[in-house]
Amino acid sequence: MGPAAFEGESVDEYIELVRVVGELDMATSSELRRRVEACLRTNRTSVIIDLDGLTHMDSSGLAALISAHQLTQERQGRLALVITSESVRRTVEVRGLDRLFTIVPDREEALAYVRRT
Repeated sequence: MGPAAFEGESVDEYIELVRVVGELDMATSSELRRRVEACLRTNRTSVIIDLDGLTHMDSSGLAALISAHQLTQERQGRLALVITSESVRRTVEVRGLDRLFTIVPDREEALAYVRRT
């Protein structure tokens, strides 16, 4: 699979869903950061990043996810990661980031998490 492709979807006035398909690496991680920043500028406070279609992620991809977490925290919002791939989950766990992120198996759980008050 090639470079990451991104799809954005406004779930409601407060939640944005960003789907990542392909490789999240040095060449594409800045686009994820840009998309999260853009949705937070439109007064959305919470973001779901769906990594179901992710085939590879390097350290710059992880850095973009950490940045997304920090940005949503600054807005008093929530971030949820949808991760179904065992290799992607392992990449996050090996670096201890599973303690930072809320990782869920599907979009429904992600929505339930970000909607909690």
